[in-house]
Amino acid sequence: MSRRLFKNLCTLFALLALMLSLPITSKQALAYLDTYDAMLKEHVRAEKHHNILFNGVDYYEWFRDPRHPRLMKRLTQTDPASFETEAEKKAFWINAYNILTIDLILKEKEKESIKNLGSLFKSPWKKYEWVINGQIYTLDQIEHDILRPMGDARIHFAINCASLSCPDLRREAYFAHGLDKQLDNQVFLTLANETKGLKTVPNRNMIYLTRVMQWFDEDFSDGDLVTWLETYKPDIINEDIAIRFFEYNWALNKIYEYPNSYE
Repeated sequence: MSRRLFKNLCTLFALLALMLSLPITSKQALAYLDTYDAMLKEHVRAEKHHNILFNGVDYYEWFRDPRHPRLMKRLTQTDPASFETEAEKKAFWINAYNILTIDLILKEKEKESIKNLGSLFKSPWKKYEWVINGQIYTLDQIEHDILRPMGDARIHFAINCASLSCPDLRREAYFAHGLDKQLDNQVFLTLANETKGLKTVPNRNMIYLTRVMQWFDEDFSDGDLVTWLETYKPDIINEDIAIRFFEYNWALNKIYEYPNSYE
């Protein structure tokens, strides 16, 4: 091989390596969202366990799906700074939170509860880290440092903590172009679920709500849950209504008819 040909090949390989290492732009990121959307439709379906209605995740089949590694590669190479609108940023980080939560369950092959993945000093949301475009993130950082400061309480109904009592994992990805409608619909779906979202007490001016609204009450009209709920449930909400909260079940939001195994 001539010296000139060798030099040209080296240059070509260097350029290819550079191209492969470049972060994915916002437009390129949309391509992996189509894959994620298809996987949600295929691997998530309605379930009932412990008297709770929820969207169960078929972690067994998701684990076996060759698209997941590609999905993770696309996600972690995406440059969040490339998004131009607030809707693009919000949709990306909601999807990222949910994808990384699934990845955590698969990576640790957890079968019972995400709470099992914590330690004495750190919750699972603070313990595990992922690198996105060269920067380290935890689920806790995504939720509290990125999403919550956006000032949209609806995100609490959109991000999923892999548990029965959590607001459900939606059976479609979140897309910037229809994000407001998706988030509103997600709130309506959660509050329509009488097993964990909202339940009225017969013959009493009282309701039970998802405990998520108690934990993050300051995000809902600065703690005025009644005012916030009036937008979505004006037929049952009044200023004198008593509010209680469901007990929280941390069991894994899995498909229960499949083998309790990732092998």
